[in-house]
Amino acid sequence: MQILNTPKGEMVIPCVIDDRESDSDRDPIVVEMTWAWIPKSELEARRQGKAHENASENNTDTTVDNEQDDTLSADDETINNK
Repeated sequence: MQILNTPKGEMVIPCVIDDRESDSDRDPIVVEMTWAWIPKSELEARRQGKAHENASENNTDTTVDNEQDDTLSADDETINNK
């Protein structure tokens, strides 16, 4: 079996989809599915990298939001002093 002997790869799998729920005389849909795999260790490393990237992005977004909040506060003070 190719998946067991190859640490990383992909294969194309033909699929036929029948509509059994309907009484129509539609032809089945024929498609191809691409099945891809990577080693579990690589998957975990990618997940940890994504989590780290998301945390960094959230910190950056929070800083920008705080700056916008400060600007709004200054505008409110200006309006209140008039």
